[in-house]
Amino acid sequence: MAAGFISALERALGHIGEFPESGATRLCVEAGLDNVRYWPLERYPFIVFYRPDTDRVDVWRVLHSRGDTFSALSPLSGH
Repeated sequence: MAAGFISALERALGHIGEFPESGATRLCVEAGLDNVRYWPLERYPFIVFYRPDTDRVDVWRVLHSRGDTFSALSPLSGH
């Protein structure tokens, strides 16, 4: 199970690295975070939250999708 999770995370990070603008923004906008996007892991209930930059991608959090995502993101925005 752990190896599968790591593989799914590596695939998600690879996709984000190649296509940083492909992640959704809705949850991040609701939390008051500018230019933060998210991408779900395949087959696992986790979401990668990240901020694309011109020369890199900063991963902020990897959160379980059934948790209180909004509360987990709000401290990042200062709310």
